[in-house]
Amino acid sequence: MQRLLFLLIIVILIAVGVLTAAPLFVDLEGYKKQLITTIKSATGLKVEINGTIDVTFLPVPKITVTHLLVENPPGAKSASLLNVETLEVSPSIKSLVGGKISFNNIKLIHPVLEIEQLGSGQSNLEALKESYGLEANSMLAGANIPKGFTVYNGSFAYTSGDSRIVIDYINADISVDSLQGPFYFNGDFSKNEHVINFKGSIGEFAEGAKSSINITSNSINLELDGTFSDKAINGIFNTNINNLTKFSTSFFESGSMLSKIKSNERLELKGAFSISRNTADFKDISIISESINGNINLSGASDSSNKISWKSNVNISNIDLDKLSTKEEQSEQESAEIDYYASTMDSTNLSDFKFSLPRSLSLLLKLTIEEILYNKNKISNVIIDTDISNGEAEIKSISVDFPGESKVTFSGEIENNGIRPILTGKINGAGRNLKKALMWLIPSISFIPDSEFQEFLFTSDLSISPQKISLNNIYSSFDKTLINGLISIRTWGGLPTIKTDLKIDRVDFDKYNFTTKLDEWVRNLIKNIGKQSLEASWLRLLNIKYDISLDGKDLIFNGKYIKNALLNLEISPGIFNVQRFFLNSDTAVARGNAGINLLTEKPTFTVNLQSKGFDTSLLNISNKKPAKTRGNWSWSREPFNLLGLEKLTGKINISLSNLKTSTALFDKINFEAQLGNDSILTIDKLNAKAFGGDIDVKGSVGVTTIAPFLSVSVSASKLNLDAFLSMFNKNNTTKGQFVFGGTFKTFGKSPYEWMNEMQMNSNFSGRYLTFKGFNIDSIVKKSRKIYSVIDMESIVKKEMSSGKTMFTSAEGKITAENGLLQAKDFKISTRTTNGLFAGNMNLRNLATNSIIKLGYMASKKRTVTLGLQAKGPLYNLNLDLDTTQLESYITDKASR
Repeated sequence: MQRLLFLLIIVILIAVGVLTAAPLFVDLEGYKKQLITTIKSATGLKVEINGTIDVTFLPVPKITVTHLLVENPPGAKSASLLNVETLEVSPSIKSLVGGKISFNNIKLIHPVLEIEQLGSGQSNLEALKESYGLEANSMLAGANIPKGFTVYNGSFAYTSGDSRIVIDYINADISVDSLQGPFYFNGDFSKNEHVINFKGSIGEFAEGAKSSINITSNSINLELDGTFSDKAINGIFNTNINNLTKFSTSFFESGSMLSKIKSNERLELKGAFSISRNTADFKDISIISESINGNINLSGASDSSNKISWKSNVNISNIDLDKLSTKEEQSEQESAEIDYYASTMDSTNLSDFKFSLPRSLSLLLKLTIEEILYNKNKISNVIIDTDISNGEAEIKSISVDFPGESKVTFSGEIENNGIRPILTGKINGAGRNLKKALMWLIPSISFIPDSEFQEFLFTSDLSISPQKISLNNIYSSFDKTLINGLISIRTWGGLPTIKTDLKIDRVDFDKYNFTTKLDEWVRNLIKNIGKQSLEASWLRLLNIKYDISLDGKDLIFNGKYIKNALLNLEISPGIFNVQRFFLNSDTAVARGNAGINLLTEKPTFTVNLQSKGFDTSLLNISNKKPAKTRGNWSWSREPFNLLGLEKLTGKINISLSNLKTSTALFDKINFEAQLGNDSILTIDKLNAKAFGGDIDVKGSVGVTTIAPFLSVSVSASKLNLDAFLSMFNKNNTTKGQFVFGGTFKTFGKSPYEWMNEMQMNSNFSGRYLTFKGFNIDSIVKKSRKIYSVIDMESIVKKEMSSGKTMFTSAEGKITAENGLLQAKDFKISTRTTNGLFAGNMNLRNLATNSIIKLGYMASKKRTVTLGLQAKGPLYNLNLDLDTTQLESYITDKASR
């Protein structure tokens, strides 16, 4: 017994030794060739082994291969179709000894599979097999199928054009009895960081065999059960999506339409199926959720070349897009700070727009949607009838009923020129209420009165390719307005570009409330522009270029007729250029250009404007006039709104002639200024011909918001006093000419502080200054003839309430300091008197206290002085004439 045991141990040791040493005598190069041949016979693919190949016999026979590679055909983007870091196979000892390898199990460690659609329309896998001279259905033909198949930490990617689907990792265990089944599998994979588990079995292809598949994740559960019958698998499936948002982010790429679903609702899909070797039928598929309800029937059949032709009939009763795209509520503060245009443009990434029709797809599609709810408005009877085959499509009809008895239809075709698909066709639209139709897409136009935007007509040629969308030969009419031109969107060659070239005839902007809406928008822009961050503005966030050309004729704006208006805009990220602006109307003729560039170290701007005959009433839109509380007038303490100029550099060049405002007419204005990096606006030129004379200003303005300052010198000559004062009071009763020159300095955060801190030194001189309401010369003349104080009083009373006084000359100094404006060293004269003027005015509230002392020779020995005092606010003066010396003179004269 001991001898037998000893002999057994010796045999075992010898066997172990032989198995351990066996790899030393194995022809590894021969196994390598056998392995490559076996893989080719199993898959139809040629492989290369760029790493090592090892054979071990203990504890079980195993062949380990590293860096197994299947190269891609020419034209593919990726380097390889398949790249396996480690391949482990488990052959039988008999096959190893016999020299012909057969596998029991295969294990792939870190395999990377890259399937991509080539420009020819084929996949890289199809192109490889074709280059090897293999039929598409030769895969697995005559192969020795392993019993077990394991994938560990693999990855998969599918690329078509610029779109790419990636499976982050996949683990799977598959067992196979034979090509006729049964098959068993289980595993998991990850996509967009979501883990999906799967398991199931497919029975033998024999009558009555059962099959089942189950797929689960945190958002979906799919159960499929079938039975093999009459050479087909027939069964039912039930899919429950428990959260649409999680499902869309798990299974659809970011940027796609379905990935934008923001709804936590559940959705159920259930129906019946029948799948055979050459056919697939999905019948009575029900779609059930809060937002979507409908039914789908889909069938497909393949021909001898494995090309599948599909027929689809989809009937949807309703789709609620508002529920499917639930918007997150924002705080009032956040909403106020978010620019509408920035958020709009940021969500519009035209460079992602791609479409293609695989040549292998053959589809007859009939889609009907009874109702779609979007922006709380409904469209109905959406019908799509199209035939897709060989990478092309005939769109027999797409029609939609919009609100307001409106209907839009499209018919056309998709052709493939061998490089890309191109859709061409024609759009037709008509209806009786354009506002309701547009509200479905643009709810912000709700300000338009319901009585407007009535019957309309729209036609256009449509062309779409992966690089460009074009609406050509646009013809549209609504009410009495005509629009024609083109709109195109280019999605290649850098940033997406939208080009608009439209001609617009006969629009009354007032009756559509566009005028007041624009006024509201501009006022809000001016009010808040100083608070905006240029770095975070919509212009910097823009990811589209715009080229806009608008030509308008016979327009009504703010009650004024505009014969012609042209506008050419060029907008790109960080740059806004008004290349051309032209306006020709009864009240204004102007042209110019402007621009702003936010991409420089400190953003720069330019403004060039020329005008002849511009009446500002064209822009005076608001009918609301600020109430004048004359009894309590004061300068505003609101901080200056300097239009964000402290953040910019730039140049201003404005030339205006015949500028008419509500209070004045300027024959000519020329303004040239430069804004430097130090936030100081240097006034190179500011001269004007107005009020019958010339005005010239030079100096600088500090536009910083800390404490804006002003430092200028002003000269004015031959100005008409009545025209000048009419700016402040239309009922002005003064006349004459004056000359003015001086310097002004001030600083502060508000107009009140500017008035309070103003320092001014100036000289004033005037000629033939006429003031109505009193007549000093008449009082002087009559005082020489009367001998009664009573008569004098009646004369003074009469001459102070009527008549006029002409000051033949007046000259002196005007100064300002600590909020007080003072008149100093003024000498004045009339035809009969000479005198002095002194006065002051509180700049905070325009309260005045001034006196004129006029003296005349009442007789050879007597000089009489009259004191004329003015008190009260500038806009409501009280005049008081001091006649004490005159009374004394008349009394003395009477007593003599």
